[in-house]
Amino acid sequence: MARVHAEYQLYWRLGAERRPWDEIVDTELSRFPTCPLDPDEIRPADRMQSFLMRGAALPHLRRWVACFPQEQLLVLRHRDLVVEPEATLARICRFVDIPVKPGLVPQRVNEGFYEPTAAATQGRLQPRYEAHDRALDDFLIGLRGSAGRANLRTPLARDVDGRLRTRHVPPLSP
Repeated sequence: MARVHAEYQLYWRLGAERRPWDEIVDTELSRFPTCPLDPDEIRPADRMQSFLMRGAALPHLRRWVACFPQEQLLVLRHRDLVVEPEATLARICRFVDIPVKPGLVPQRVNEGFYEPTAAATQGRLQPRYEAHDRALDDFLIGLRGSAGRANLRTPLARDVDGRLRTRHVPPLSP
């Protein structure tokens, strides 16, 4: 959910979107009440025109896995970089076959801070994403093997997710 709202904030700042976030949520929830789990559930036009449909990561990942050998894909979550930046960067280096430099930690650059989604709006969106998030966790565990299970839905991961959702900037004027 946080990624969808951040994308909306970016479009707002660029002037590409002027509808209030709650209006978009109302419209899109009425059109797409459930979050897709399979690529065939998303029409190409909806993929481009709907914030909520683009926010469903699992169909996109399934499409990539169907097109590319698994050994050519490295799937990371943003919270991996937040919770374990050095280990995640080392994993990226190993994946692209470049030397790992101990102590190298990615720096945050051009960091955006967005007005958080209102609690009531989050409450309306949460049920839409619950089945998707569970299926996404299972899918990632399958890609990563049992070692990937450790950082999915742990209390620390949930805490990081919560902190990422509540970063604050001065309110944007509608």
